[in-house]
Amino acid sequence: MPDSNSNIKPTLFSRLRGKDDIGSLPRIEKVIVFIVAYIIALCLWLLVNLNRDFNLTVDLPIQVAQLPSDQALAEDPPEQVSVNIVGEGWKLITIYNNPPPLRVDPRQGSINLLDRAKETMGMFLDVNVQNVQPMIMNIPIEDRVTKKVPIQIEVDVSFRSQYGFIGEPIIMPDSVEVSGAQTLVDDISYWYTEEMELEDVRDSIHQHIPLREPSGLIELDVEEVLYRAEVAEFTEGEIRIDIRAEDLPEDRIVRFSPSIVTIRYGVPIEQYASSQKITPFEASVPYQELEQDTTGFVTPIIRQQENDLELRLRSVQPRRVSYYVVVD
Repeated sequence: MPDSNSNIKPTLFSRLRGKDDIGSLPRIEKVIVFIVAYIIALCLWLLVNLNRDFNLTVDLPIQVAQLPSDQALAEDPPEQVSVNIVGEGWKLITIYNNPPPLRVDPRQGSINLLDRAKETMGMFLDVNVQNVQPMIMNIPIEDRVTKKVPIQIEVDVSFRSQYGFIGEPIIMPDSVEVSGAQTLVDDISYWYTEEMELEDVRDSIHQHIPLREPSGLIELDVEEVLYRAEVAEFTEGEIRIDIRAEDLPEDRIVRFSPSIVTIRYGVPIEQYASSQKITPFEASVPYQELEQDTTGFVTPIIRQQENDLELRLRSVQPRRVSYYVVVD
């Protein structure tokens, strides 16, 4: 009779061997086993090695103490200083990830940064400061002054065809108070707005524009201005006017050829009818210019007459005219 145990044992052994043999594990399980082993090994290495002392150079941010209201910094202080320290790895990692600020007071004059760094690192036990660069710092301070300066608008306006300004644009406020160290404020004559482009404009403008941001050493009393301008659609008007001589002596008569110029001008549509009822321009030539001329041709001066119309001179024909002087 066959031994039943002899048949069972190899089968069970084969199954057990298939489950326990790591070489037969799926690929993903092999990767997981490797990652877990690597993490455990890394933790053990850190635990052993980070208890040793290391040398590290770290940049500590500079924090300037608050000055009295009547004083101001005359120069930007360095943003950070380079500090070389020695200590346990665990503590150095903390300092490197979150460097403490190095607090300085400009009123002290020459500041010994090595001493300040040692005081700052005193909060960390067994961390020693070896070196600091720079070693000495001097942050100049001056009396604070305030001055009002005009604001310069940096706005580029491009209009839709036939549109334009009526009058000059207005900014509110038109000046700004700048405050800071006297040597810095004395050099400021005006303050610019941020650059802005307004394109295809056909409506009146009502726009807030920020001022250029000052450095940390200068303060402004306003941050933006209101830019206002009236915009209208223009049409073209035309007028023919006589040329006259200015400051003409009593015994002189001047004849121009041609004696009339044609002026084309732009005018807001709503002002066109009013411009047709008056003579909005004059054309003249100073007699002194005639005396100095040697060519026989002069260019008439075109001036807008006193009126409330918003006119834009576009062309004058002819630009130059001939003349002759008659002595009476």
